[in-house]
Amino acid sequence: MIELTCGEWRSGPVKVADRFRDRLLGLRHAPSHGLLLAVRSVHSVGCRTALAVVGLDRDGRVLHTGILRPGRLVVWWDVAFILELPAGTRLPRVGSLLGVS
Repeated sequence: MIELTCGEWRSGPVKVADRFRDRLLGLRHAPSHGLLLAVRSVHSVGCRTALAVVGLDRDGRVLHTGILRPGRLVVWWDVAFILELPAGTRLPRVGSLLGVS
């Protein structure tokens, strides 16, 4: 587990999804922590609640943020990573540079 930070903002615990199964399931079965995926799209098929999503470039700069309702798909072609967080998590500001702590 890692934690992403920027100033006062903290992601809380985040798992790096480095296996296909982790990428496929996303936060569907583990909404207590975040998930960092090296992808340009994520879905919420099978989720019962919304997800907070953050699109990051290769340097960790926030390009997009949003809420992904159940049964939806988000595609951001200009990102290198998508961070999924439990619904209700405060999101970093667009333009923020996130670091790993």
